[in-house]
Amino acid sequence: MKVTAVETLPVLVPLASPIGSALGPIHSFGCILVSVRTDAGITGENLIFTLNGRRTKVLRQMVDELSDLIVGRDAGHIADFWARAWKDINFLGHKGVPVAGISALDGALWDALGKADQYPIVATTYRLTEHFHYWTKNNPYNIQEQPEFFVEIPVELAEAKGIKSTQLVRVTSARGSIVGKAMVTKRIKPMTIAGKTVYQIGMPIHWGFFGVGEQQGSIANLVTHSVVDPNSFAPEYKGFLVKLEKA
Repeated sequence: MKVTAVETLPVLVPLASPIGSALGPIHSFGCILVSVRTDAGITGENLIFTLNGRRTKVLRQMVDELSDLIVGRDAGHIADFWARAWKDINFLGHKGVPVAGISALDGALWDALGKADQYPIVATTYRLTEHFHYWTKNNPYNIQEQPEFFVEIPVELAEAKGIKSTQLVRVTSARGSIVGKAMVTKRIKPMTIAGKTVYQIGMPIHWGFFGVGEQQGSIANLVTHSVVDPNSFAPEYKGFLVKLEKA
């Protein structure tokens, strides 16, 4: 699937009264819709939020300037795009507007790869009370409390797929797949969005690298994408599309 075109559409909304900031008064709020079109007829989209007209114009031009790095290339070769783009912005510096431009295209590429018809389930990641990030997975006391990676699945989704607690399941995204034991729960509820039932599953992040050899399980970031928010550059690990099946 090759990228055929990149389109940018700015939307600027004037504020009724300016908002004060360290940079001066902000008179408008806007965003740029970035659309990546492919020869498969699939379009990936992403948004960059801005705070005034000048920034909107600058960010739009940055995206437009970087778009030639993906047009005519495979939409799935996102790591290759990052490598070429990172080198391309060396003279500008690896922060601010250049990175926001890369992130905007990156998010649109991932959106093209992970549509809801292929990956209909929303996944999120979280931490457990018994562990601290990736550090405590090697502590024997923490391992006694939470020894193993699992996938938390709503009762309704588990019943629809014939999955029971402790059965092995596979979670797959556009980036990769992981396997873990199912934990069927009533804690996560189905959502109704635009009249359609949408399921969400959850996975803890703490496993993946062996230390004392007692902890078990996949690392959740094998399926999370590399998308970062173009404004804060925070990674979007809390919401991404996957599919779920018995392993």
